[in-house]
Parts: sequence; structure tokens; C-alpha cells
Amino acid sequence: MSALYDTAAGVLERVRQHKGTIKTLCLEAEYKQKKKLLALVCQTLKYQRAVDAIIAKAQLLEKEPTLSKELARVLCHDLLIGGVLRCTGSLYEAIMRHKDELQTALADLMAERGVDTASALAEDTLAESMPRYARVNPLKQPEAATLTALEETGFQLQQLHAAGPKSTTTLESRQHYFKDTHLDNLLGFHPRTDFHTHWLYRRGHLILQDKASCFPAAILAPPPGSVCIDACAAPGNKTSHLAALMHNKGTVFAFDISRRRMGVMRRQLKLAGVTCVKTMLKSFLDTDPTHPKFRDVKYILCDPSCSGSGIVSRLSDLVDVSDAGEPQTQEEKQQERLKALAEFQVQVVNHALSFPNVERVTYSTCSVHQEENEDVVAAVLAANPSFELAEALPSWHRRGHSDTLPSAAMCVRTDPAQDFTNGFFVALFVRKPGAPRPQSQKQRTSKRNSSTSKASASGDRGSGRGEGTTTKRAKSAAPQAPLVPRQRPSMKQRQKRSKARLRSVVTPSH
Repeated sequence: MSALYDTAAGVLERVRQHKGTIKTLCLEAEYKQKKKLLALVCQTLKYQRAVDAIIAKAQLLEKEPTLSKELARVLCHDLLIGGVLRCTGSLYEAIMRHKDELQTALADLMAERGVDTASALAEDTLAESMPRYARVNPLKQPEAATLTALEETGFQLQQLHAAGPKSTTTLESRQHYFKDTHLDNLLGFHPRTDFHTHWLYRRGHLILQDKASCFPAAILAPPPGSVCIDACAAPGNKTSHLAALMHNKGTVFAFDISRRRMGVMRRQLKLAGVTCVKTMLKSFLDTDPTHPKFRDVKYILCDPSCSGSGIVSRLSDLVDVSDAGEPQTQEEKQQERLKALAEFQVQVVNHALSFPNVERVTYSTCSVHQEENEDVVAAVLAANPSFELAEALPSWHRRGHSDTLPSAAMCVRTDPAQDFTNGFFVALFVRKPGAPRPQSQKQRTSKRNSSTSKASASGDRGSGRGEGTTTKRAKSAAPQAPLVPRQRPSMKQRQKRSKARLRSVVTPSH
């Protein structure tokens, strides 16, 4: 069984080096019993600070220099917290030689912290204090019917006495839930509520979606009958939210470049009863804004790939990155990654604002970094004078940072530690009244044909030839008049460069 500990130690090391998520690294590991591996890694992280204190008290690493820090952590966790050491040979002997010292250190630590059991030494993560949010899907049934169904399965509605975020942490029990005070059709449950086997979730009546993730569609607010675009749609939670706001009336063009993620989205949309979405397996940046298909698009939701720095994992805030490498190197890599992401994000929003009849565009990230938030908005505003910011979700208290964006108060920010939802940023762009619009393909073609006709008539009069007579001069001149408008090759070039840079740094949109 030493393979279990060796593999778990390797996963922990790679997590600290930002080589992947805990779940992904466990699934990719060669160790066959994935659930057992994942459980050991997660439990070791949960008790890591206590285990580290015990290792230090017992001076285990000094006495056993062949043990790595990660290997010592997983071994000590199983011996002291799990109660059984699942290995033999040299690893078993290395730990059992110091069993008495380790158990004494455990007892001392429990006394210091005033707890009676080793399990009480587990760390409470930030995510474990967050409500588990579920959005009621009105496309299946009215909210009242869903609340009745919840009560029939043992849940009880608890009225909140305050609108502030702190009121969401005062649920009386795991069976209580509350109605959100900022968004319609959003419910909050105890952090450990598991809906994956509940029929309301399995039949699409409840959609598990974090509160902040519901902001973009709610702020865009397309009315029924609208034509919208979800620029980076998969896995589809925001897409189904748009459809719900539109009562399934109108059209939502949902773009994504991943065939796998598109498949997931289509299944989710079908489960949710969504019928107004047209999925597009292609990059949003490859679309022609002047194509007749998009002439009625007035609402666009842009939630492009970002660093994901605002997402609160139930274990990520316990990961110690102090051993991940030189701080300067890590900082340089981080800045390089943020720069590449920001360039891509600016391209996406600029492209959205180039649609001739678009009126409202939301830009959102699950990032806490200014480079991906206010700085992107400032760059977009500078490049698009026909648009300005409108106040997004006025009832929300936390606004954008004004260091680089004077109008940052128009934007929404969330703080995981204080708002009990993931870190998020949303900006709402609206077209200025009377601002000029880009010409549609039909208008440009008509204007081009008119100019060509006038030039042809003038040439005929100058040569003294009758209508319909083709001259050598006319033939040679014809190619100089472009038959198709330029498609901004510079955008294509920038897009290709960005895609190449982003292959190794992009976190998919949530």
C-alpha cells in the first residue's frame, strides 16, 4: 500500500506547484483506486495545519531525513487522524519508530486547542461557511411549487431578518434554507447540503449555481422575445438563466469552442427545459457581427476564460504554496498569465460591442485581479467611444476599484470572505443615446454597389462607349474595387496569437 502514500504525496506537491486541481491530478494519477486517493489527499489538506504542528513538535523530518514533507503529512494523517497506517516496509517502520513521540505531540496539541478528539482539529475552510446556492428554474414550474416540494422533503424556509450578507450564515439547521435578498428565484442552503440525489435537482427544477454567478444574466436582463448571445457559454448555467429570464421566448446564440463542454451544456439545457437556445460550436471571435443572422442581437453576455482566482474551493484555501518555488518566479509567471488573459478578454468584449444593434453587454469574471477586471473595462471604454458604463445591480453594496477606472462604482465586485459567495466582477456596457452604429452587411453591400454603379457609368461616359460594352480598361480596373469588405485581418492575427498563448494558461469560464 505504499503506492497510495507515494501517489498522494506527489499529488499534494503538484497542487502546490499549480499543476492542476486536486480532483484532476487524482484522476490523472496511475493509482487505480481513485476515490481512496482523493479521500486521503483531501483529508490530509483538511488536517494539514494540525499535522504540520505535530511533525514539528516530534521533529520527525529531522529524525527521518529520507521522508519528504508531503509524504510525512499523509503518513502522519493516517496514523494519528485516520487511526490506521495502510502500508508496510520502510515507510511503516519510519513512522512507527516515532509513534510515541507523534502521539504525545497530538495530545499536547489537543490540549492547547481545548478539543477532546483529533477530528476537532480539522480546519474550517472559507467555503465551508458559504451557503450552497440553488437557482429555482421557472421553466419547469413556478417558485411557489418548488418551495412546496422542498417542504414536502423536509426543508423549512427561514426568514432572514437582515439584508446584509452576514445574515446568510445564521441558518438554524441543515434543513433550513432562505430566499436571497438580492436576486429572484435564488435560494441558499446549509453549506453541506447535498442535492445530487434530490429529485428537484435531477429533474432540472433546481440548478446549483453560486450567487455571484447569477449576477451577469440578472444584470443583462433581456426581456422575453429578445435576441441574445452568450459569448463563452459552456457549461451553460448562465445560458439557462438567460432563457429563464426570457421565459423561453426569443433566441440565445450560445458559443463555445469545446466539443466536450458543448455536449455537457446541451444535456444541461435539455434537462432544464430550455428551448430558445441555438448552440454554436465555434469561437465567438470568428463570428461576423454584420451577418444577417445577428442583425437583431441587442444583448450579449461575455464571461470569457479568466484566472479563476475568485473561486473558493472547499480545500484550495488550505493549500500552502510556500514551497511551490521562488516567489519572484511565481510572481512573474502570474503576471505573464494575467496579461495574456486580459488581452483575450479585451478582444472578446470589443468584438461584442461591434455588433451593429447591440444595446447592452455584460462583462464578468470570477477573478479578483484588477488586471482582468477594471483594467479590461478601461481598455474597452477607450476603444469604444459609443459605449459607456451603466450602474450594475444598484442594490449591491460592493463596487469596483477606482484606481484605474474612474467610473468603477458602476461595476460590481464580490468578496468571498465578506459576501459569502465566490469572488466575482461584473460591468455593464450600454450604447450611448444617439451614438453612431456600425453599418450592417446589407447597408455596406448596398453602398458599395451604388458606388460601383456610379463609377461604371462615369467610365462609360468618359470613353464614349455605350451601356453594356466591355473595354480592356474596364476589365483591368474592375479588380481594384473590392467586392467584399475587409474582415479586419489584424483582429484575426491578434486572435491567433492570443489563442496560442492561452493554450497553457486559460481557466475555462464557469
